[in-house]
Amino acid sequence: MAITAETLAKVFEHEALRYVDRAFLTDKRQHAWRDHSWRYVAAQAMRLRTGLAHLGVERGDRVAILSENSPEWVIVDQAILGLGAVVVPLYTTSGAEEMRHVIADSGARLIAVNGNQLIEKVQGLGPLPGVEGILAMHPDAAAHDGANLEVITVKQVSEFDPTRAIDGVRGDLATLIYTSGTTGPSKGVMLTHGNILANCESNLEALSLCETDIVLSVLPVAHAFERTGGYYTVMAAGGTIAYAEGLGQIAENLLEIEPTVLLTVPRMLEAVYSRIMRTVESSSRFKRRLFKAAVKTGARAAEYRHRGVPVPFILATRQAFYRRLVFIKIQEVFGSRLRYLISGGAPLPLEINRLLAAAELPIVEGYGLTEAAPVVA
Repeated sequence: MAITAETLAKVFEHEALRYVDRAFLTDKRQHAWRDHSWRYVAAQAMRLRTGLAHLGVERGDRVAILSENSPEWVIVDQAILGLGAVVVPLYTTSGAEEMRHVIADSGARLIAVNGNQLIEKVQGLGPLPGVEGILAMHPDAAAHDGANLEVITVKQVSEFDPTRAIDGVRGDLATLIYTSGTTGPSKGVMLTHGNILANCESNLEALSLCETDIVLSVLPVAHAFERTGGYYTVMAAGGTIAYAEGLGQIAENLLEIEPTVLLTVPRMLEAVYSRIMRTVESSSRFKRRLFKAAVKTGARAAEYRHRGVPVPFILATRQAFYRRLVFIKIQEVFGSRLRYLISGGAPLPLEINRLLAAAELPIVEGYGLTEAAPVVA
């Protein structure tokens, strides 16, 4: 799928005009899921963009984002990108030394922070030369003069007329993503709008994503894998992004959202695998033998499917039997609509891949690196 827009912000504007009141983002607050339409997110981003311009943010300036996954992350991201400025994502789990290094090395002028606890974390870093202030992203934030940096709120700088995204070219720098090198401090990977959009185009072609797809976002959007695969690619497809409440609620959120696409890492699938195997090992001898036979049959059937060859009738009949008796319980963990279960970030253990494939889960193992924006295969 070819993307005609030159920048990520222009892609978002195009999709917002196309889908208007459909849900683009959804998150769960006070025990209820809340949709944020394309129109709403675009309006918030455009107003904030004007406010950032009033603060002096210009094309090429670096603005850091420190936040858990949330609609606010996307709004701030689109506001920055639409000015031709450069986004520098920060991990909420980073230590003080690493965070100071990224902020200083990137030359960030402003740090957008979501939540009072994270604001305190930034204030605790001590003097940050070159940083002019903290932009509090959360709705209930209060402006104040901090010990080191002044805190201004999104509300304060979003009271201007909205500003559309400026024109740009694919060669414009979009983001600096810091990743650990083999030695020494982390290095900032320079990714242009074109780098990321080319990756989105390939992802869309490989996966045939569209506006009916919904992704449950569980990995940090500060990471290139989640940002390109779980955010920008879904945005370009016109799909919906639902934000998981946290690691402890992923199982519940999967059943509530029933995503069509899930990006994950081996560590999460290892937890699912361990839970399944503990259940099997504590069951009767008959059930253990049944499970073993089911996996053996499912693995053989998967070999045919992966080669694009019809499964032989007798094998298909056995697989149908085990599907109803064994595999349905594994499939139900991920909901009933899953089209792609994509694992990346590290090698997926063979036994886990084999079990998921045997259970007819649409497991796809990806490989990439941040410098490739990041999906390679």
